[in-house]
Formats: sequence, C-alpha cells, structure tokens
Amino acid sequence: MNTRRTAIEQALSKVPSIPDPDPELEQYSTPAGLATDVLFEAFHLDDIGGRFVLDLGTGTGVLAIGAALMGAMPVYGFDVDEQAIEAARQAAREAGASQVTLEAMPVEEMADFDADTVISNPPFGSQSPHADRPFIDAAAEVGDVCWTFHLAETTDWVHNRIEDHGGEVTHELPFLFPIPAQFHFHDKPESDVEITVLRWET
Repeated sequence: MNTRRTAIEQALSKVPSIPDPDPELEQYSTPAGLATDVLFEAFHLDDIGGRFVLDLGTGTGVLAIGAALMGAMPVYGFDVDEQAIEAARQAAREAGASQVTLEAMPVEEMADFDADTVISNPPFGSQSPHADRPFIDAAAEVGDVCWTFHLAETTDWVHNRIEDHGGEVTHELPFLFPIPAQFHFHDKPESDVEITVLRWET
C-alpha cells in the first residue's frame, strides 16, 4: 500500500489516455492529479484502504489502479469500451496493481456486485442529457459509499436522483476538469469545465 501523494500521482500519470475516444460516449480521461486528489479525499474518509472498490466507467483504469495502489482490495473496473479495458489491463500490470480486475461490461449489468465503495467518472451529459443517470442508478444498487463526478450545473438534479434511491450526499467537492480538443466540435485547445464530485451513502 502506498499513501504518498506524489508517488500515486506519478504512477497514475503513466496510465494512457483512452485510445480512439468516442464523442457519443463522452470519453475524456481523468487527469492523474484530479484522480489523486479525489482518491486521497476518499482514503482519508476510510473509503479506500482495505475496501472492495468498484470503478464504473473505468476507461483506462486510472481510478481503479490508484485505489489499488492505496490499499483497496479487491478492485474491479468496468467499461463498455474493450480497447480502453485492454489499455487499462496493461497499465495495471505496469503499475503493479495485481488486485485489479478489469472487464468490458455495460454499467447496466452491475447488479450482481456488492461493494464497499463505488468510484465513477461517468459521461457528464454534454452530448446526451443525464448520460450519468445509469451510473448513478448502478452505484446506488451496488455500493455502500459512492464517489461520483458530475457537471457542476447538474448538481441539483444529481442530488434529487440520489435521494430517489434513498441515498444521502455527505460531501460535495468542486474541481476543474480539463477537456482537451479531441473531437471535431472542440474549438479551443483545452477548456476547464466546472465539476462536482459527490460522496454519498446508500
């Protein structure tokens, strides 16, 4: 288990970006620094070390790998993109995160799991409104504690969705998420988007 912030961020900086990202899936890689910040917040609230962690919409595995390096066990990461999962498996091997299991699977098929902690950076809903809904619904079904990323402007709607599942938000953390110019509709080299990371209990 490694709980040195610099070491974790350095390890996560080696996780590759999502290969051939799909604009319809809003596939943006979670930056190493942001992933580290969120994971350390979760760690200090006793949601990582020794916990069964699920990463829904894992992409190339940055959050799953980081959780594993910080002592989570077991760790599962799921994503619908098989190419991303292959890249995540390679990244986990190179990071020495042997307790991470990574599978290509839709988030709607998560009902058989029962995890201590869910971490999820889902689509924000910029292309399809409320594209994060199935991730919230799945997290409520399979996790005791959930850490989920959302557009700041949708925070009220997300609160309501969580409450519909009987959940309760305990922490609300603001961050800036850098969006690179990787799709045809981007007209700036990079844009910072205001997001909110919510910790909630089911």
